Amino acid sequence: MSSLARIKQAARQTYQQLWYFNIPIVTPQIIAVYPHDPRAFTQGLVFEQGCLYESTGLIGESTVRRLSFEHAIPELSHPLEDHWGEGIACNREQLIQLTWQSQIAMVYRLTDLQPITELPYQGEGWGLASIDDGFVMTDGSERLQFLNHHFEVVSDVRVMIKGKPLRWLNDLIFANGSLYINRLSDHFIYQVSPLSGQVERIIDCSYIVAIEQPSGNEDVLNGIAFNQQQQQFIITGKRWSQLFVVTF
Repeated sequence: MSSLARIKQAARQTYQQLWYFNIPIVTPQIIAVYPHDPRAFTQGLVFEQGCLYESTGLIGESTVRRLSFEHAIPELSHPLEDHWGEGIACNREQLIQLTWQSQIAMVYRLTDLQPITELPYQGEGWGLASIDDGFVMTDGSERLQFLNHHFEVVSDVRVMIKGKPLRWLNDLIFANGSLYINRLSDHFIYQVSPLSGQVERIIDCSYIVAIEQPSGNEDVLNGIAFNQQQQQFIITGKRWSQLFVVTF
């Protein structure tokens, strides 16, 4: 079976499940496509002050970088030599990068990506987004942890679809009052209420995955940023060759 056929089959199966839950499903509109470093094991994206920042993973290959939309080569990059990089978020002129199992977040100056300090936390780090004056973090389960700017957990909520937990939550972004969340090995983005944890809408990215045609099992949809001024989302995947600017 071809990769495109597998994508369509998986989408049909998921559609059947979502139809049962009566969740609205929409397809993103592609506004623009830009090159992306196909070696980058993308773990997080964030758009801040007109620039796109990316966190990449794998031990010995993890980085935090500032990207150019016109070229696949990063404009600026800082290696994370001893840790596995995960999600990133911006707060107060700083860039914060999670690590997978090291239980520390790396804090960088936004302007030049130079390390400033480290912040400890408990458990695994997967996705990170800024929300209000703090952050929201995923750990691969169905749980969203809300943290203050000191990186202390102040509350949490479980993401649910009609009473059923939605596990394997990954990169995410807060935009216009909602959270938009990637899920590991899934072709969908989930619009979630940060207050209740309920899934309110599904964005079906199967068509975008089919355009990219990822070659490996690990090369999944992951990485979502939001351009507030343009009201556009930027999405990509692990080892993808393209960045997609979309609306939905």
